[in-house]
Amino acid sequence: QGNYNWYWVNRNIKTYTMILNTTDFKLEKLYIVDGNYSKSRRIGDYIYVISQNSLQFPYYDYAKWTEVMPEFDIKKSMPREIDITRTTSTDANLIIKWQALPFSVNGWQVANCNEIEYILPDEETMKKHNFSPSYNIISIINLANTKQKVKNKVIFGDTAEIYMSLDNLYMTSYMYSNNGFDCPINAMCIMPRFVSGENTLIHKLGVSKWNISYKNTAIVTGSPLNQYSMDEKDGKFRIITSQWSPDRSTNLHILDENLGKYASLTGLGKDENFQSSRFIGDKLFLVTFQQIDPLFVIYLKDQKNPKVLGELKIPGYSTYLHPYDEN
Repeated sequence: QGNYNWYWVNRNIKTYTMILNTTDFKLEKLYIVDGNYSKSRRIGDYIYVISQNSLQFPYYDYAKWTEVMPEFDIKKSMPREIDITRTTSTDANLIIKWQALPFSVNGWQVANCNEIEYILPDEETMKKHNFSPSYNIISIINLANTKQKVKNKVIFGDTAEIYMSLDNLYMTSYMYSNNGFDCPINAMCIMPRFVSGENTLIHKLGVSKWNISYKNTAIVTGSPLNQYSMDEKDGKFRIITSQWSPDRSTNLHILDENLGKYASLTGLGKDENFQSSRFIGDKLFLVTFQQIDPLFVIYLKDQKNPKVLGELKIPGYSTYLHPYDEN
């Protein structure tokens, strides 16, 4: 497992996926993989489970402590999995308390080094933004055939929120940019406030049942609130983000099929917090809050030219919106 007190990866953290037969509630499959459970989605007979873990390598102290630290071994840092699946074969190899149970047990390394995809910002982007990498494991499990080996895709990076349509998976992570020091004009600032700007890194991956393929990456200003901050329609990806610098406000970004900038509405709800949102048909319902609660209705039928239809100011605030129908 490696010595986590020094470096490698924490193998004590696992993600468990259990598949039960609902007719008799018997276990059909138990799949265990390294990392924290992050997100999951189901499309038809396939479930997509995302777990993530960080590599801990003390590169500042490594040379200093080489005499007492174990030599770095990449094999100890690679994610691993255990697959326990119900079987009718007489070769079942799960034995508990000297009793053979009808399950096969297999353990593998999730991916080889050359199979890990690195979707990292380029050098120029890294000069402007802070980025904390880890790795994501996307496990694809066939619910219709639990005996089929789980397929994994490992992507180096981290994940905050995701949105998944029938064809695409969008993975977002936070990035922060250095906007310099903030000191009022003519003020005597002994220690000026260091301002960071919020940004969101978006990865688009194509999904087709058993296969996931990388498509493109983009960066937008601000950060999404939750999964309801994102949506896809007619090939366009829509994401609502909030930002605190230089001014607190909420933004709508619309990206094309290649994640290029298509349209945007910025500066919504100035000096107010982004509280909740829902995309419903050709409209976006958006709630921000400071003291009086504006409910924005944004028209998206012409996605090239989104516009605010109106806003309703009522006391209190709404942290969750649930659609009844498109009207």
